[in-house]
Amino acid sequence: MTEQQRTIKSHTTIACYNCDLLVRLPETITPNHRVCCPRCHHNITSGEYRSDQYLAALSLTALIVFIVANSFDFLIFTAQGQDLKISLAAASIELWVREFFVLGGLVMTFIILLPALYLSGLFLLLVPSRWFNKPSRRKFFGRLMSALLPWAMADVFLVGVLVALIKIVSIAEISFGLGFWSYVLFTGIFLHLTIIMDRIRLWRLVDRQPTASATQTALTHPQTSQQSA
Repeated sequence: MTEQQRTIKSHTTIACYNCDLLVRLPETITPNHRVCCPRCHHNITSGEYRSDQYLAALSLTALIVFIVANSFDFLIFTAQGQDLKISLAAASIELWVREFFVLGGLVMTFIILLPALYLSGLFLLLVPSRWFNKPSRRKFFGRLMSALLPWAMADVFLVGVLVALIKIVSIAEISFGLGFWSYVLFTGIFLHLTIIMDRIRLWRLVDRQPTASATQTALTHPQTSQQSA
């Protein structure tokens, strides 16, 4: 992607996320430049210095690492000669079995489901698809992702686990499984991705029309199949 293609062109007036001051975005935002609120200096958006291919690869990588984090042991507790292994997905199920319904539902929703839905939606928006050519579907996913992102608390959960381990380590020996280290890696990738994909860039992605070459390929592909048949 060339420097000219990466330059953002916008005439949008938005409210600052921090102080609600109406800020008119400049006509162009070049890469590695930020737009900040003149009153509170909150970072509103920045120029696109990462290509869509990079974001698609990053979201797919995060999904794969997230699956690994939920498939293997998260923590291993050793006490009195007995080992207790627990995975991230099994933790919420165990809370539900022990009748901690609210806590189990919160863990399953905010720690597992919401990050997975956000990454899946972002990947589908970034990858050209005939099913996503309709503006109504793209806007639906844009609204869904904007609503989900503030509630995807992967980093908060990781900090909470580390704080809780300080008290648990006095009564049991704790080992970190592959699921834990995978989740640490996932949290770093997820935070990096959400910093790059701010709300303004997300909605520019939603409003972007499919390229002519992608549309032409999608339309001519069935004809090519018929000819070869």
